[in-house]
This record gives sequence, structure tokens and C-alpha cells, in this order.
Amino acid sequence: MPTVVDLLQLREWSERLCRLPATEPLQVVAALRVGAAPAAHIRGVGRIDPPPVGTTRCELGTADGRFRSLSLTFARPLIARAALEDAMGPGLALRRLGFGRPHRVAYRVVVAGAPFSCDVVASFAEPPDQRSLVTAVTLRRHRGVSAVVPGPAPAPRPIR
Repeated sequence: MPTVVDLLQLREWSERLCRLPATEPLQVVAALRVGAAPAAHIRGVGRIDPPPVGTTRCELGTADGRFRSLSLTFARPLIARAALEDAMGPGLALRRLGFGRPHRVAYRVVVAGAPFSCDVVASFAEPPDQRSLVTAVTLRRHRGVSAVVPGPAPAPRPIR
């Protein structure tokens, strides 16, 4: 049965990416069951074709021959920001990368004792409110675990 990409699947994939010790792209793609691993990568990106059900595009990002990220573009946006925050916790709005670029919100997934954490970065066509629909998502894996999504450093406190 084909894998349908929905909120439950995104949560499962993000937690699996935290636990999975493999960094070799073929092993990661097989463990996630997103489809056939790309035969070639151009500048660290390989396209999984056909993409999972419910998506129009699925790309695998690599760095130094190791798995880095999985990016999916939804055929029909169905996941609202409110539902994403119920499943992932509060997100952190990221700086927009330029006019016409999507608005992004990052959610950190941490599994106790896992060797990795996973950022789920949701893209929105408009400035996101609770009803805004996710148009695309990237699951980025990081070695080490931190429950806080990285953001600007807090201002230093005065010494008393």
C-alpha cells in the first residue's frame, strides 16, 4: 500500500529520523519507505520519483554523501498550522528568504535517547495564522539533541 503523506506520517517520519542511526541516503530512504532512492544527486539534491501519494515533489538532500533532509511539496495543502502545532508543539517563525519566497515556521522534534533531532520546517504561501495551510515541508536531521529550535541569541544580561 502506498504511503500517504499526512500529519501523522510527518510526525512518524520525524521521530524515525531522530532514532535512525544510519546516515547513508539509501538506508534512510528505505527506512522511511518514501519510494525509490534517487540514482543521482545534483549539488546534494536527488529527486525521488514518483513522489509519495499526496505530493508533487519529493527531494532528498545530502551533505558529504550523508542524509541531510527530506523535502516534500503537497499536491493539495490540507494540513493547517493549528493542527501542526497540536502535533509538534509551538513553532518558531523563520526569517523570509526574499520577496515571493514562502513564509516558514520550524518545529523541533526530540526523542529521548535518540542520536539525532529533527526540524520540521513548514512552508506557507501567506503570512501564517492558525488556519493557514502548509504548502511544503522539509524534515532536516541534526546530530545531537536540543529541545529548543535555534533562533537569535538572547541579549546578554547585565552583571550585577
